[in-house]
Amino acid sequence: MERTVFPLPFNVSVIVHSSGSAIKGSTLLEGRLKEEGNGEIIKILKGYVETLKLDTGDFSLDTSALTAFQKAVYSEILKIPPGETVTYGELAERLSTSPRAVGQALRRNPIPLFIPCHRVVSRNGIGGFSSGAVIKEKLLDFERKAWFSGTEGKPESSLQMP
Repeated sequence: MERTVFPLPFNVSVIVHSSGSAIKGSTLLEGRLKEEGNGEIIKILKGYVETLKLDTGDFSLDTSALTAFQKAVYSEILKIPPGETVTYGELAERLSTSPRAVGQALRRNPIPLFIPCHRVVSRNGIGGFSSGAVIKEKLLDFERKAWFSGTEGKPESSLQMP
């Protein structure tokens, strides 16, 4: 298993675990860690910072351990453009399930940032996030500011659930 570290421009670092051409997992941490690891994954993350798109290129997201329900939830999340949010209830309605079930699936997201569960919020506020509410707020703030500072056209995710 290879470990890649990339500092995002808002005092959050992402650690990506990969094996061969599969992204196995990711973790978001507060603080700026030193950039190191797989150059191709670093290029993907630099692309996100510059364009708000996470195009994994030759890498695939390892979804082999996910349930069919998790895959369905994550597929819907991939449709949410950067800088925008939906509520747990709205997402649940799209999937004909409960907001609690959606929240449980999001809590188990093994690849945050790549599967942007930070874009799902509570009806009454920010809601939970596996990496903490502060990081969730920083991600949303970054995406909103980047989008409104001149990004041409709404970026859309090229990622899809296998």
